[in-house]
Amino acid sequence: LDPNFYFAMELDTDGTLRSMFWTDSRSRNEYFIFGDVIVFDITYKTNKFMMPFALFTGSESINAFFDGFVNSNTPLHEFVEQYDMALQSRRQAKEREDYMTMNSKAVLIVQSLMEKSAGDCYTRVMFKLFQEEFKSIIDCWHQKVSKCGTIITYSVGLRCDLCDCAKFETGGYLCKHILHIMVKKHLIVIPDRYILKRWTIGARYLLDGGVSVSEA
Repeated sequence: LDPNFYFAMELDTDGTLRSMFWTDSRSRNEYFIFGDVIVFDITYKTNKFMMPFALFTGSESINAFFDGFVNSNTPLHEFVEQYDMALQSRRQAKEREDYMTMNSKAVLIVQSLMEKSAGDCYTRVMFKLFQEEFKSIIDCWHQKVSKCGTIITYSVGLRCDLCDCAKFETGGYLCKHILHIMVKKHLIVIPDRYILKRWTIGARYLLDGGVSVSEA
């Protein structure tokens, strides 16, 4: 058993589950280091025979996470056990991916210094996502619209180093629009502020570094 596992439930006035929160040692440690959390609706639908866990809708990634472990007919009491099995399976897959990241070298497509800098710091999965964006900058064009102090606006939807597509804010890696401007500005490495620790090769060592859960 995980001594640092924690959960809390909120009930309606009629005793129906309204919301629930749970976390384990690893999740608390990751939140302490990376500062992010996954949230999804855990409300189950009412049925006079059983209380099956509700289907996840609108999130293909969460559906894929539980694929083969739970479905719309899984009773709530079985879900807890299946959830743990799904979590262990995904963590084992992550360990295998970490091993491949540490023991393989990034394959460069464009052969640029910026691409190499991304390959040197990102995990394999994140580097492939970055690479897809980086390859697309050859199809981009830009035109300066205005400049006010340190803020430059381009017709590709950029304002300084923010982009309307919000790729960095939602995916954690830079979009082709910003990369296009960086290349045009002769930047050869990705600025540190755009390298999120969670997606770096060294992230696993932060987790294995003995950060106290009590500190989190």
